[in-house]
Amino acid sequence: MENIKVAGNIYCAGVYGIRTKEMKDYLYIGSAIEINDALSRHKHNLKNNKYNKGNKKVLQDKFDDYNQSLSKLDF
Repeated sequence: MENIKVAGNIYCAGVYGIRTKEMKDYLYIGSAIEINDALSRHKHNLKNNKYNKGNKKVLQDKFDDYNQSLSKLDF
């Protein structure tokens, strides 16, 4: 997850999307008051397999399939 590409400003409030390099569509769309905090939280939760249930399961599955790497976050 260290090699993740971030497009846009993460030091603000806003809406963001997470996808893999190969995908045109987003796996997950979220919003946050501080997007940089959301990025840190997602990294932590994915590395620790915290999204294996619920609405973020597809995100966890892709993270696991891609050798623990998602390629792009758009903000």
